[in-house]
Amino acid sequence: MAFVTNESSGTISVIDTSSWNVTKEIEVGKIPHNIRFDSQGDTAYVTLQGEDKIAVIDVDTLEMTNSIPVENLPHNLDIYHDDKHLYVANIGTSDVAVIDLDNKEIIKRIKVSAGHRGIDASNDGKRIYVSGIGSDKVNVIDAESLELIKQIEVGQGPHMESESVWMVLKFMSE
Repeated sequence: MAFVTNESSGTISVIDTSSWNVTKEIEVGKIPHNIRFDSQGDTAYVTLQGEDKIAVIDVDTLEMTNSIPVENLPHNLDIYHDDKHLYVANIGTSDVAVIDLDNKEIIKRIKVSAGHRGIDASNDGKRIYVSGIGSDKVNVIDAESLELIKQIEVGQGPHMESESVWMVLKFMSE
């Protein structure tokens, strides 16, 4: 199945990829924008820009089971394969909220460059890369210390989410 955010209706369309039919609309809240799944594919996390929350969806039941408050226009998010932390890029505060998924609360906010952004946790779990379209930088966060360790000047308005681009940046930042 595939999940699609519908910003205007506040829903997630669930599409059966064998029939290409929408099988369910899940009501999640105002302005859902981005979706990430845990490593098992059991849980989906959705940014709700209009409510400053992350919706939590049980993939088996196709129901919203919880929400996590994050404040200030959550835009994009990512999760590392160990499913311990969710990283949420917030437009309104130019930061990344780090959410501990065991207790569903923010454990740290990390300031990054301005503007809405793409975010990607590296496959090896060592870095989180965050672009800032309102600046000329890609921010590099150490995933263990949860500290901003580098800002790479790349040209005005970076906005990318392609894993191949992030992998190039990974090697540039080390």
